[in-house]
Parts: sequence; structure tokens; C-alpha cells
Amino acid sequence: MQNYNGQNRFQYLADILILTGLVIVCALIFGVIGMLLVMDYDQAAAKGFSEYIQSQDWLRDARAMKLYNVISTFGAWVFSAFLLLKIRRQKVFAFWRFKRPEIRRTWLLLPFLFLSAMMIAAFLVYFNATIEIPESISRTFNSDVNEQLMRQMLVMNDPGDLFINLFVIALIPAVFEEIFFRGTLQQMMIGFTGNTHAGIAVTGLLFALIHLNVYQLIPMIFLALVLGYLYYYTGSIIPGIILHFCNNTFAILAKYYENRLTAAKMIADDTYLPGLWELLLCVTMLGGIFYYFHLQRQNRITHE
Repeated sequence: MQNYNGQNRFQYLADILILTGLVIVCALIFGVIGMLLVMDYDQAAAKGFSEYIQSQDWLRDARAMKLYNVISTFGAWVFSAFLLLKIRRQKVFAFWRFKRPEIRRTWLLLPFLFLSAMMIAAFLVYFNATIEIPESISRTFNSDVNEQLMRQMLVMNDPGDLFINLFVIALIPAVFEEIFFRGTLQQMMIGFTGNTHAGIAVTGLLFALIHLNVYQLIPMIFLALVLGYLYYYTGSIIPGIILHFCNNTFAILAKYYENRLTAAKMIADDTYLPGLWELLLCVTMLGGIFYYFHLQRQNRITHE
């Protein structure tokens, strides 16, 4: 695992705190830039800039909202991580591991990894829904405004809207979030905790919490762990980006076809539940793939 040579846990903690500050500052700056780019200045002048901004009328147009989301998330996830690595004089793309996977059969196994992970996640969505969540927690982690904005972004009337969503909601978050959470934060968490599994687990929990959806918290933690271990074992960020993109694409396609296909409707409504034998097969397949990755990593370390 690539790290800062010679750093102790307090230095990793300092980097995590600096990164947290950079995320907040960059999110604010790029959020303002995005807002200025998408606002309707005629409406703002007529209504008053303060009232216009507070009413969030500047996000009523779906395409403007998507542009704002791309700009603000770029600042929060990518630019903040980039700044920290530059401060630490790291080679950015080498640190993020934009390179070929160190395990040759990664590309062959990735479709099976995706299929098994999606089936297990579907079961975990169902399981998560059976847990009674206190209203106070639900209000804290589930924002009506966020849900309304996401529903607005997912409205797709034609193939053009579908293509835009595949880029803005599937590809962009996959790249940006993998760069920040796996490519940057996970490595720092492993260094801070002094334990690979603890670092991956903490990063996965933070990834799930940041999405502010308590009704899908468990499946999100599971998928984050899959992405974290995939990054760790393959030594590359690219498989995780592809898997993350496929997961997002799967959800968008289900939403697009929900009124035409029964299965898509069930997936979009989170009511699809795999059978017991399907679930057991997927758990076995996922475990087998990661066991193979583990053996390959151990073999590589032995021969280095």
C-alpha cells in the first residue's frame, strides 16, 4: 500500500483533518461558482438576490442543477484531495493509482463481482427497510430537499435525458467519489488506524453516511467495502470506478424503464428481493473472487 514514507499516526490524523477542512472550503467555493454559473440573473434581480438564493429557485431547472452538482462535487471531492497531495508533494495520479490492475484476471472477474454485489445489495436494501428507524435519526440523515432534488434530477423524458444522467449521475460521481474516498481518504485511514481492514471499514462508513440516506445505509456500507477491498487488492482505482459507474448506471436504467418493465419497476422502487439460492450463490461467488484476490496479493508480496 502506497503511503507517505515515515509518517506516524498523528501525521496521518493531521492530513485527515487538513483534508476535511479543504473539503469544506472547496465545497463552499465551488458551490458558489456553480451557483453563479446557473442562476437566472433577471429573476434574481426581480426577486432580490438573497430571497432568490434562499428559495433555491436557481435549482428549478434540472439541467442547471446537474451542472451545479458537477461543479460543486468536483470541488469537494477532487480539488480538495488534489490540493492536499500537492501540499504533501505527492505525484497525484500515481498516488490515486490510475494504472492497470496488479491482478491480471481483474477484468474477467469484474462482471461476476458486479452481478454478485448487486444481488447481495438488493437483499440488504430489503433488510434495511425492515429496520425501524427512529424519526429523529430519519430527519437528521434524510433531507426532504435532497430527496426532491434527486427526484428532479432523475426525471428522464427521452434518450437525451438518459445520456445526460449516465454522464452526470453515473460517471461523474463514480470518478469523483472513488478519487476522494478510495484513492485518498482510504489510504490515510489505513495509515492512521494502522490496520487495513479498519481503514477500509471507517472509509466505507463515512462514504455511506455522506450520502444522507439512512434507508439505504447498510447496502451502501456493503458496496463501499466491496469498492475498498477491490482498490486494495488490485492496486488500481480503475476497477472501482467501473464498478461504481455500473452500479449507478443500473439504478438510472431501472428508473428510465420503470414504466415499461416490471423488473425495472421493482428495482427502482427497492422492492426486488433475490431468492435464497440466488443469494447464496452470489455470496459464494463474491467470497471466492475476493479470496482469489487475497491469494494473488500474497503471492505477489512473496515474490517481491
